[in-house]
Formats: sequence, C-alpha cells, structure tokens
Amino acid sequence: MDSNYLGNISNFIREARVGKYNNKEYKLKWKSMVIRYIKVISDLKEDDPNFNLSTDILYRLFMLLEEAKLGNIFITTNPFKDINNDEIDLYKLVLSRYFVKYDDYLTERFLKDIIDLSIINKRFLLWPIYLYTKEMMKIDQGMKLYNLAKDNYKKYYKEWKKNGTNQLYLEYLMYNMLIVSYLNDNMKKGVDFYYSYSVIDKTEAFNALFDIASTFDDKTLLIYTYEDALARRIKPDDLQKKEYDDIKIEK
Repeated sequence: MDSNYLGNISNFIREARVGKYNNKEYKLKWKSMVIRYIKVISDLKEDDPNFNLSTDILYRLFMLLEEAKLGNIFITTNPFKDINNDEIDLYKLVLSRYFVKYDDYLTERFLKDIIDLSIINKRFLLWPIYLYTKEMMKIDQGMKLYNLAKDNYKKYYKEWKKNGTNQLYLEYLMYNMLIVSYLNDNMKKGVDFYYSYSVIDKTEAFNALFDIASTFDDKTLLIYTYEDALARRIKPDDLQKKEYDDIKIEK
C-alpha cells in the first residue's frame, strides 16, 4: 500500500477531530469515506511494510467513531450503525492485528483508551476489557495487565485523595482492574484492593461488584462476592439476597 494513502486517512482523522466534517456538506460523504478506509486497511496483509502503521491508523479511526457518538465529529450520534459496522467486531479486528506483532508500549495505551470508551458511552463497558485481557492472556501477559491497572489506579488515587479529581476515571479503572483480576483467577486480591482503595462508599461499591458478577453469570463468583460483603459488614438488599439464596438452593 502507498504510505501516502495512509497519510490521507491520518489527515482525515485529524481534520474530523477539529470539526471539518461536522456540517451538511459531509452529512453523507463521511460514511463512504470511512467505509472505504476500513476496507482498504482490513485488506492489508501482514507482510506489507505498512501493516503496523495501518493497524495504528485503524485503531485511531475506531476511537474517532467512538468519539463521534458525542455528536461533534460528524452529523450523527450513531456512527457505527451509519457505516453498517458493529463496533465490537471492529474492535476485535484492531486487536487481532495488533497482537500479530504485539509490543509492550501498547499495553498502557489500550488500557487508558478502554477507560475512555466507558467515559464516552457514559457507562461501564465490559466487552473491551474482556476482549483485551483475553488477548493478553494468550501471550502470558494477563498479570502484567492487572499490575499495570493497579499501579495506574494508585497513582490517580493519590491525586484524588489530594484534590478530589478524576473520580469517574478511577471508578472505571477499578472496574476494569476487577475484570482483569477475575479472568486471571486472582479475584480475592482484586476484591481486597477494590474495597481498600474505593472512591465510593462500600455499599455502592458492593452493588457495582455484584452487578459485574451477575453479568458474568458466574455463580461461584456471585456467591464469593456476596459472602465477602457480609464479612465486611455490608448489608445486601432484598433482591441481592434472593438471588444469592436461589443459587445456594440450586447447589
């Protein structure tokens, strides 16, 4: 592939971020441009000298589409639907290409961008950290990701204790760390850290943790989460108690 073409895509991403395509002239044009860019990059093979560069540009294009959900990039709030492309599938494509020749320097970047995805979507997203952790585990780097998340949390936690900033970032970072901990069979240490450094009260922290356990549909995890909360003198609500009791009866 001509590197100049990749340069054109980079220019498109840069110009989109400053609002060039957020107008009526490009109301439909941007869709065909993005669809073409994704196809061209997707077709590029591993032996192409621009493979890594094209993967990086594809990742930046993915993050641009995520940011476009906020409505200030293109005239849309549903960019993935507009280009008929599933965001999870596109993220999987990015990961699959990155892990062909994974480099350590990408680890923290991916983690921080995953947190940004939750901030953009205004809710915790499970699928990005799940997919990313699974890829890291395939190359025996799962615990490296866990330790990185924990170290980052401690750094931002100090700032929060000092001036109260970055609370939302910390909350999402903690949830991501818990998922990494769970997938690496390290849940006890993850939960202990979770409660020790939580930026929300213990009941709210338990509710979030219980919801994560329920999402995974892991009965052993849910029982552990519930009984651990009781040991910490946290009182579950009636619905949580019923869910726990039902599982215990099944067992």
